[in-house]
Amino acid sequence: QGIEYENPKDAVLITYYDKSTEKPTNAGKYAYDIKVVYEGNEYNTGINGMFEIKPKKISLQGIEAKNKKYDGNDIIELSKGELVGIEGKDKVSFSLPPIGKADSKNAGIKDVKIDEIELRGSKSKNYELIQPKKDDVKVEISPLDINIKDLSAMDKEYDGNNKVKIQRGTLEGILNGDTVSAKIPEEGQADDKNAGKHKVHIEKIKLEGKDAKNYNLIQPE
Repeated sequence: QGIEYENPKDAVLITYYDKSTEKPTNAGKYAYDIKVVYEGNEYNTGINGMFEIKPKKISLQGIEAKNKKYDGNDIIELSKGELVGIEGKDKVSFSLPPIGKADSKNAGIKDVKIDEIELRGSKSKNYELIQPKKDDVKVEISPLDINIKDLSAMDKEYDGNNKVKIQRGTLEGILNGDTVSAKIPEEGQADDKNAGKHKVHIEKIKLEGKDAKNYNLIQPE
């Protein structure tokens, strides 16, 4: 049989959170127990349980990936960044890895993968950082400038035209392990057909090979 009673008007309810009357503000799980105070004495109400304050989700914007010349690897330097969504004057910072990885080592606009970014600071446990997605940070890897050396024109006797045979040159600046070659025109044109020393003009030299797009050949003048 239940007990019937009248709730006194001057009774006060007190809520305990993990045995403390201070209401929690930080993220976490807490046990609560509501008691009634009457004439200086506390009585159980039977109202108790658990509740949770979940961390607030925040984001990170403005991460910069440093553009670079092709260097044969996918390592990218990272810097900057700003947390968005911090409440008031909460002390929260982040630890950004110094490097990330491009989705390819080759020249072009690439997505940058970043290892997990950690939150720091006295209030950091109250927040959950939404990690950057793969396509949130991009970087440009530009072709590496290279030269061609020992390119020369063969001397000849006057023959009434300005066509001159070109001798093969050698590419300079190719990274070890890369496959790149030069398609050099067989002939060039002297700026004068008459006897004497003349400047020779040739058509654009093209690069070939599986790694050719990673290089920019500085054309001979």
